Amino acid sequence: MTDNGNHTAPEANVDVESNLELDLESGIIDWETHELVELKPKASTPDERKVTVIPTGISPEYVKAWNTTMAIREILQNYLDSKDEFDCTGSITFEKGLAKVKDDGPGLQVKHLAMGISEKGVDAIGKFGEGLKLALLVMARENRDIEVWSNGKIIIPVIEYSNDYQTDTLTFHLKDMYPRHAAKFTGTSIKFRCTRDELKEGKSYFIELSKKTGIEWLVKDAISLPGGRVYINGAAVGAIENARFSYHIRGAEGVTLGNRDRSTIDQDDLNPIVKRLLANSRSMKVISTILQDMKDARETYETDIGVNTWRMDKTDRKLWKRAVTLLYGKNTLLSSGSEEADTQAQYRGFKVISTGYKWDHILKEVGMKTVKQQIKPKKKRVKLVALKDLTMDERSVFDAAKRLVSDHYAKPGRIAIAESLQGKSGMAEGNDAAGLWCASEGKIYMKRIILRSLEETLHTLLHETVHKETGTDDCTTEFERALADVAVAIMLKGEKHHV
Repeated sequence: MTDNGNHTAPEANVDVESNLELDLESGIIDWETHELVELKPKASTPDERKVTVIPTGISPEYVKAWNTTMAIREILQNYLDSKDEFDCTGSITFEKGLAKVKDDGPGLQVKHLAMGISEKGVDAIGKFGEGLKLALLVMARENRDIEVWSNGKIIIPVIEYSNDYQTDTLTFHLKDMYPRHAAKFTGTSIKFRCTRDELKEGKSYFIELSKKTGIEWLVKDAISLPGGRVYINGAAVGAIENARFSYHIRGAEGVTLGNRDRSTIDQDDLNPIVKRLLANSRSMKVISTILQDMKDARETYETDIGVNTWRMDKTDRKLWKRAVTLLYGKNTLLSSGSEEADTQAQYRGFKVISTGYKWDHILKEVGMKTVKQQIKPKKKRVKLVALKDLTMDERSVFDAAKRLVSDHYAKPGRIAIAESLQGKSGMAEGNDAAGLWCASEGKIYMKRIILRSLEETLHTLLHETVHKETGTDDCTTEFERALADVAVAIMLKGEKHHV
């Protein structure tokens, strides 16, 4: 294809007469000079070609909102569909207020002038079977000179009074090309009057014709910047309010999305497609942008519709989980919906978040842990330290703490010393518990390093013994009351001795 904005030179050995074609309204259009000249046929060479008039019954009031640019858009769409479907060449040229859109495909047949007739595949831009016909209607209504040359015929749209309908309607006037033209003419050529800006605006609807659109591909042929547009088979068909990205849809998926005017799209049909594109995007920029907007409570099209996690494969989920971890950190959990459980998680060093039902579900599906998953009892083994391997100072602290707790509260029972409780306590990464009551084993675990201090060891052992005796959890009213009861009992015991 060539689209250099220059007029194509006339073919060799074509005389001036061969470039003159009848314009039934205005005279003769000289397509070599792109000038309208007054019809002055020579008496010896009258134009005896038969003109066939095909009425359509279409009022010029139809698609009243369409302007010349929209008509040009439909002409260009038909051109691109022909090139793609028939794998043919073509060109778009402009000079002296006249544009020529030419493809080398099989050409139009008379039946294609009927509304609703379309033989295009699912990858075509146009799909209603109306675009070119309505473009011709608009150009005629706007008094723009236009001719369609194809398959030995010249087609001219005319708005004229219909006796049958008793009003103005669109008709197509068909006449044969001169034999010398018909013999070598291929494809379809549409010639029309417009401004350079109108042609440029018409091209702007199509990615292929707008090489300098400024499109930044985030996912090739699927997601791009700037946002807010939907493209079907390379043509802009509508806008999406508050959308971060633009979306590109090809094939059968786009058949039901856009309306004839390319101004609105069916959101119910669009949303599942976009949710799939987002789920499979594999663009960290796309994923991170959506997650940041969700975290900041920014209302966008993407945060509103979410993503289809069931469409994700293993690689997709890994990318989403990585983006979630980068945004929130490793020690962040989804709320359980229970204030008590969430408080337990926070006590263990985790940050607890809730993003609402939809996004909580999405984050869980891509691998973010919940409070319930994290704080349940762990079955991991820890490296134990035998009492005989403790230093003399460590053993002395251990024995003293055990005796004091037994004397003033209750016997701790079985106690195990470990180098670390990280794998068993469910603490956040980078945090470790000093002690742990494991009800399933009936055993208190204490971290070896606390045996350096009697005060810390006593605090930990008493804390875990209260868990053992009361069966209450950290950060609960019941546990806090149980600890207070220990202090009260010790004070009362001291008061009795004093009395």
